[in-house]
Amino acid sequence: MSAVVTLGEAAAHPVGRRLLAEVSVSTVLGALPGFLFAACYVSERQSLGSNGGLPLALTISGTALGGIIGGILGGNLVNRRAGSKALRFAVCAIGTALLAAGASRDWAELGLLVAVTGVASGVARAVGTAVLATAAGGRSLPTYMSVRQAFVPASLVIAGLGAAASAELIGWRWTYVGVGFVAFAAGSCIRTSLRTMPVSEKSGPHSRLPMAVLATAALGLALGLLAEEVLSTYWVVSAVHDGVSVAKAGVLISLGGLLAATARVFSGVGASRAGSREFTISGASLVLGSTGLLFMAVGTPAAAVVALVVGFGIGWSWNGVAAAGLVRLCRERLGLAASVEQVSRQAGNLVAPLFFIWLRNGFGQRSAWLFSAVGCAVAGGLLILAGRTGRLRPVLAVGD
Repeated sequence: MSAVVTLGEAAAHPVGRRLLAEVSVSTVLGALPGFLFAACYVSERQSLGSNGGLPLALTISGTALGGIIGGILGGNLVNRRAGSKALRFAVCAIGTALLAAGASRDWAELGLLVAVTGVASGVARAVGTAVLATAAGGRSLPTYMSVRQAFVPASLVIAGLGAAASAELIGWRWTYVGVGFVAFAAGSCIRTSLRTMPVSEKSGPHSRLPMAVLATAALGLALGLLAEEVLSTYWVVSAVHDGVSVAKAGVLISLGGLLAATARVFSGVGASRAGSREFTISGASLVLGSTGLLFMAVGTPAAAVVALVVGFGIGWSWNGVAAAGLVRLCRERLGLAASVEQVSRQAGNLVAPLFFIWLRNGFGQRSAWLFSAVGCAVAGGLLILAGRTGRLRPVLAVGD
């Protein structure tokens, strides 16, 4: 008899509730440093004396590169069932780096410390994906993966409020210190580990992995995250350029984060009811969400608000559902699923800031947003293609 329990059974059990809560907390704190850096960038720029966008692009890309490294390390930990306290150490490392970032003397120190959090975040996300996916079963998988991913925009809410506080109240340095202290304290309380993962018995030889579908989905995921990262990284800067005050922009992007979190939960519930159509649903969300990026090209405060509602309300709803699709494809290779999801995610995050800065400097801000919208739509098309191709293959769900 298999030792794997369904996610519904796990969530009904105190250990299951704790597992979901701790994986979600690690997801929030893993995504927070990059969002916080971007949201506080205007205040940081006033303090550290740069008028350009290069420090923002390099730091976000560096954080993404760290995430790629961390994702590979995390996938190896899952494959070897090693690193029993990986989540705890990763979150504590994030808190320590943020505490140190509050004392940064220049862009190099601040950017390096924020980038270091990317490695820890990559490990935490990869291990968290495997832990949650192993506990999940059947149609509940998209719902719970989406609940977990809904905590990513929750970190955007925290970052937006931090931007407002840094602009009006305590300054960006104390904002980093406060968030770092909370992250370290939360990490110290985490008990979920790879040793708590239910282990399924081997029922036979591994089924053949559809590599063409996996590659198409991974490329779609990377391009989708590129568009998602552009919106979260440059919305505040662009909105302020278009006439929105720094404090209002911080509050608005926090509201956008709440909208995205809600949308991800509803998207996951809908995908669970629809059956194994995760990639198709994710792709459709990206295609529709690309219109939000188009509104950013208009260049007015009202258009920026519309872009925020559409971009975060629709264009950010797909993430957890796509992750569930990857888990279904790689159900017997969870380490691979965790690594592919994290590396694809961070590859998009790595390219996004540099891509946007290059387009903005070469063709103007409006063209940069237009190209980003096209990339978002193409990402949706790739995921839809992966969904249509994948339905021709008998890929079973975890726990089925």
